[in-house]
Parts: sequence; structure tokens; C-alpha cells
Amino acid sequence: MTDVTAALARLGWGHSPLVRRLDRVQGAALLAAVLLALVAVPIAITAGQLVHERQAVVAAAESGQRYRISAVLSANVPLGTDQPEIVVVLYSPAVWELPDGQQRTGRVPAPSGSVKGETVEVWVDANGRLVPAPLTQEQARWQGVLTTVLSMIGVVAVLAALFGLVSWWLDRARSAEWARKWATVEPFWSGR
Repeated sequence: MTDVTAALARLGWGHSPLVRRLDRVQGAALLAAVLLALVAVPIAITAGQLVHERQAVVAAAESGQRYRISAVLSANVPLGTDQPEIVVVLYSPAVWELPDGQQRTGRVPAPSGSVKGETVEVWVDANGRLVPAPLTQEQARWQGVLTTVLSMIGVVAVLAALFGLVSWWLDRARSAEWARKWATVEPFWSGR
């Protein structure tokens, strides 16, 4: 028996008289899990592409609607830790001016240890409200990649768990079958 046929026999494939029906069921379950994982690859890639395309549209829209401006701190920002070399971002009162000349106030993220009068860069929308930085095309691309990878990991994890459950059930069934057959043979061997 070659190595390949021996491996196939262990998986329940082949024509060995030692391969039980339950071994063939386990081999079929393994084959089904592998085939389903292969089918999931193009589906996960498509999902990742869709997420990337959607997020790229969001990134383009946000980059046209958000503006980076300078805000002047209205107060000193305390140190975030006892160690001055560690910079912690805290929120501090600040004032910023919109392109039309209006002034706005609010709390902005600023590095710990900043002093009153320093400027920090913030993002605002068309109404002058503070907003997060716009999504970049690079971030949109990575969200698509992450969707693809996590989808595949999820599919493989579910298939592995299902195959493990099937294998556990088949092992129990094989043990029960072995115990039944042993119960009929054991009296002849032991003399009881």
C-alpha cells in the first residue's frame, strides 16, 4: 500500500476492508468542510471588495466635507502621567475660527503638558462642529482586506468546530460499536 492510499484509507476513502462505515462518514465530513472552505474564498473576497468600495465612497465624501483648522487652547493641559516623556492626549477648552470668520469654542484633543495659547490641529465639518478626521482611501482599503481575512477565519473556525463535533460523535459511535462487538466475542476468549 502506497503512502497516498494509506492516507486515503485512514480518511475513510479507498477499498480497505478495515475501513468502517463511520470512517467513510468522517472522511466525507472532512471533504465537505474543505470544499465549503474553498467555496467561501471567493465569497469572502467579494465581501471585502464591497466593503472597500463602500468605504472608499465614504472616504471621498468625508474628505470633501471636513476641514482641518487650528484651534487655540484656552487653558493649560495637565500632564497625564508622572512621567513627562509619556504624552497622553486629553481634552482641553479651545477656540477656533471658521473660514467665514465665526468663532467657535469647545473641548479639543490636545497633548498633555500643552500650554494656554498653543495651537492644535482639529477637523471640523461645514457647520464648524468638531468631527473625527476623514476616512482615508488607505483605511478603506484595509477595511476591505480585514473583512476578507476575518470572514475566512470565521468560516474556517465554524467548519473546524462542526468537523470536530462530527468527529467527536463518530468516535463515540465507534466506541459503542466496538463495545457491542467485544461483548459478543469476549466470553469466547475469556472462557466466561
